[in-house]
Amino acid sequence: MSGRSTPSSGSRAKSTLTTTPRNALRTTKREAPVRPKVTHKSESAGSTESKVEITNLESSSSPTEKDSPTTLSDIDIQTTEFSTKAFERLRMGYGITVRGEPAINSAFKLNPASVPLFNGVQNRKSSDRIICQTKWTKAFVDNHMSIGAAQTCFHLVAAEAHDKSARSTVQESYESIKYQYQTKSIVKTNINFNKGNLKAENGFIYAIREALALKNVLEKQSKLDSVFEEFGYFMPCVITLGGKVVWWSEFVETTNANARSASEEVAASIKAKADLFNGVQVGVEAGVGNSKLREATSHAEHSYENVREEVIGGNTRLKASAWAKSVDDDPNCWDVIERFNVKPIWNLLDDDLRPEVEKVITASFKHNRLSIDKTYDIRNKCTKNFLSWRDVYYEQEKGAKDSQGGRIIITAPQLSAKANEEVKWKFVRSKIPDPEVDDLDKDFLRYGDVVYIQPSTESSSYLHASFSYNSPVSGREGQVSLRVITEETLLHHSDKWRIERSKPVFQDGHDSHIRNIDKQMRQNSYVQKSDEFRLCCLHNDDAYLASHDKTMANVKVVNKEKGRWRSAKPLQNIKDIGLAIKFREVILLQGKEMEKDDERADWVVVAD
Repeated sequence: MSGRSTPSSGSRAKSTLTTTPRNALRTTKREAPVRPKVTHKSESAGSTESKVEITNLESSSSPTEKDSPTTLSDIDIQTTEFSTKAFERLRMGYGITVRGEPAINSAFKLNPASVPLFNGVQNRKSSDRIICQTKWTKAFVDNHMSIGAAQTCFHLVAAEAHDKSARSTVQESYESIKYQYQTKSIVKTNINFNKGNLKAENGFIYAIREALALKNVLEKQSKLDSVFEEFGYFMPCVITLGGKVVWWSEFVETTNANARSASEEVAASIKAKADLFNGVQVGVEAGVGNSKLREATSHAEHSYENVREEVIGGNTRLKASAWAKSVDDDPNCWDVIERFNVKPIWNLLDDDLRPEVEKVITASFKHNRLSIDKTYDIRNKCTKNFLSWRDVYYEQEKGAKDSQGGRIIITAPQLSAKANEEVKWKFVRSKIPDPEVDDLDKDFLRYGDVVYIQPSTESSSYLHASFSYNSPVSGREGQVSLRVITEETLLHHSDKWRIERSKPVFQDGHDSHIRNIDKQMRQNSYVQKSDEFRLCCLHNDDAYLASHDKTMANVKVVNKEKGRWRSAKPLQNIKDIGLAIKFREVILLQGKEMEKDDERADWVVVAD
């Protein structure tokens, strides 16, 4: 694959302080072609993808900037010639990699027998504010990938694989490098592609056939990964053209009390930069100097000079209403400002290739994800022990009915093969987070799934959180036990657990008006075999299953012999109980008590 040539890219004039070139293309006199990139935006009206609210920032625009009727008509752009030139000029045949970036080589060309036309001239304006917490999601914003598209398809890949090193550095330092964006867009038109409109490039077909010719599934998958890296993993089937201005800046936000002010400083600096572009007076004087821009931010820490600005589409040397007019007047200067309705790239292959690729991809999914119909050992990261139960009861359960009695829950070392099988667990989904999820999705655990956790050998026993009792060693609120519940109507929220991501790095920021891309993209991602995760009890939405280094050896328990309850005795004195000194207490940890990287509530599945 490395022998294939890479299309060259020119450079184009643009008003920007960023050092990273955009992928928008130009063939007009004022600009030379360059490779396109793509941004996160809300879905346009009528889209079937996830809708995300846009924060309207037009109040900060110049008062002279209004929606004026365009002089263009639909007939100017609804021709096969215009579609063909735009497709080539803006490199619409390039797929998107799992990193959210345009691929190296083109995967598709237009089918000359079925060239789609653009959907008519529009003149819609919108603004957005976005925050990214990883370079991976920053690539989506930099490349005009819509949020709905990302949420729909990018859970198909292991998101964490692409920013693992960055995450670990952030977690170790208790700091997070973030990127805040403000965008202003003028939507002029869009185009829809279906399978019949596109023909796979010969190089793409050859690479696919080469991968499928390998002997085993793992080799095929590895080769296909290389193919998708070169030609793209996804293909946007709706592309919006127009103009856009992007302002962004990076900043470091710690977990201390100053975190909010850091975000506010950046927001104020970005607004000052946007006001400068829009011709809005900053400060009390008409002139706009550095001191006045700093005054507008209300914070001296983060100057507008740290804000990058990029103008995309139209005459990029102009500002404010003059730039907007240039976008309105010249369709040959329109650029890609949004890509959505993204599909896995193999879905657009011909019928002789698509089923074979899907077969390999499905096998890969099954290898890396947690199947809902298998049993697992669940290991606690803090104690390094495994979630386990023993056939004895907490002392306060003496005299309770068998159907209500709670057996003890511990974390314990790995047991022999036979005994270990008795403490494996299964996840039984009680709720699917997305009612429209397809059959393949239902086969695997996803973040946001609400599940019952049951021993692999018992179909009527459930991991239960009781808030009527305290933990047996540390005396914390809440006690975790194994309850026998024979009727489904008796199952309550205290028997249900929601699977959540372990690290709070991707939680919402302080400003509710700024969309958190990382959180939105990861809401319903699949749980990978190597993932650390948390289990939140639905009865108390802030109580997490956890374990810590407190031995259970001296906890008094009761058991039955020949149908009779015996006197309470320390766990370590129970016959055949095992090495109780190594058993660790399982607790319910409140979210507000947890540190940023609290391993007590972190769990990982050990899969065969």
